[in-house]
Amino acid sequence: MFLQRRRLDLARPSCDVAQMDVKRTAKLSGLVVLLSLLVGFGSCAAYFLPSTEKVHLTGTEIKRKDAKDGTPLHDVRYIQAQTLSGESIIFANEDTRWGFPFYFKFNASDLSAEAANIAKATPEATILVTSYGVRSQVFDLYPNAVGLRQVAPTYVSVPIFNIVFCLALLTLLIVLWVSSRRQIARAQAWWGEKRKKA
Repeated sequence: MFLQRRRLDLARPSCDVAQMDVKRTAKLSGLVVLLSLLVGFGSCAAYFLPSTEKVHLTGTEIKRKDAKDGTPLHDVRYIQAQTLSGESIIFANEDTRWGFPFYFKFNASDLSAEAANIAKATPEATILVTSYGVRSQVFDLYPNAVGLRQVAPTYVSVPIFNIVFCLALLTLLIVLWVSSRRQIARAQAWWGEKRKKA
């Protein structure tokens, strides 16, 4: 009996160390998953949430896009502009219609005509272009313009929608995290009581 108890006492520290290693691994795995989710969310938010740019409009253009990846042959409108610092920038001007992302844009032709009129009549006017997406020469991507309006050169745009959206999402994540922690604590307490009874 003494030898058996001695062996059990010697085995307990190794079990405790193993449990600590499992907990540490679980925490590290959770941290990696959380960071991955944050990076993924940040990338999606940077692409799909609206952004604004103050520019001078210089012209418009229509290009025919070849059929590829299941998309049919179609024309794509572009809005050419110049930033206040003098850099050239090009916006795509495509309708999103009912598809994702849900900007419900149906006025690409009207927007193109408005941009052409501004570029011809008042090219020095400061225009605030609202768009989503990024410019990538490798993947042939352009930010898609969803709206434009004339503003003062000193106008400061405040991304109210982005702030409200991120705060709402952060609140939801905190609520889910607190709720999951409570559920885990209840499950651990229930499991501990069950082991004690056994």
